[in-house]
Amino acid sequence: MVLEDHLRFFFSARSGSLGGDVGNLTCVTMVAHLRRDGFAHLGVSAPASSSGWLLTRPLSYLPRRPPWDARGLWLNVNASADGAALRIEVLRGGAVVGRSEAVAGVDSTKLQARWAGDDPMPRLSGGAPFRLRVSFTGGAELYAFWISSDGCGSSGGAVAAGGPGYAMGADRLCS
Repeated sequence: MVLEDHLRFFFSARSGSLGGDVGNLTCVTMVAHLRRDGFAHLGVSAPASSSGWLLTRPLSYLPRRPPWDARGLWLNVNASADGAALRIEVLRGGAVVGRSEAVAGVDSTKLQARWAGDDPMPRLSGGAPFRLRVSFTGGAELYAFWISSDGCGSSGGAVAAGGPGYAMGADRLCS
């Protein structure tokens, strides 16, 4: 189940002998918490002087249904940059068409990229290829990125077990 920025897994555990006295069987119900989309991340080592970068393969964005209006597109990240920073560049044909402000001093599972200059997102709709280059400094970590068609950052992806506010098993929640 999705609850705020975490996944909750409820499970039961038992100990004792199944063939023996039922009174010797201990049963408990537990809950495990995981960071949403936090199963793996990319980043650099923690020293402040360390840096690195990631260049995605060519990507394209084509909404599920027309009209393909790119005026309402947002790039979102799930990142941890507490005491560190990451920056995102959008590249088309090898040229940088947009640079984000630094994502720094945050630990968030849903953060909208803010652009230093013109918003490059209107150039991404319709299926034209683009790449993202993410630069890391310090101990910055990138867990996930996605493009949303609403200002809330909802991905529209499947939310298998649901959660408060999730309808129809899809991430369409504005929080």
